[in-house]
Amino acid sequence: MSNKGDKLFDAMCRTKTGWKSSDFKKLFSQFGFESDTSGKDIEYTHPDHSDLVCYVSKSSGDLATGYAVAAVKIIKKLKERITVQENPKEPENL
Repeated sequence: MSNKGDKLFDAMCRTKTGWKSSDFKKLFSQFGFESDTSGKDIEYTHPDHSDLVCYVSKSSGDLATGYAVAAVKIIKKLKERITVQENPKEPENL
């Protein structure tokens, strides 16, 4: 994950309005998500976590706040998983 991705993610956490489809494309790609544009909406899926999926409208204008809420939720889950993978708990002595 890049520092640019974190900056964009932090900005989206602060405000959920004024985001365009292109902003989501940058955000998700910087966190390693792949996109499928064949449907009505753009589907972003993480290759290592196939249950992390987010759909974003292809509209060129500002998108509804729900898209930003969903994106923040998905990326928070990804960041939590990466943190756990990087810092596994030591087994407790019984």
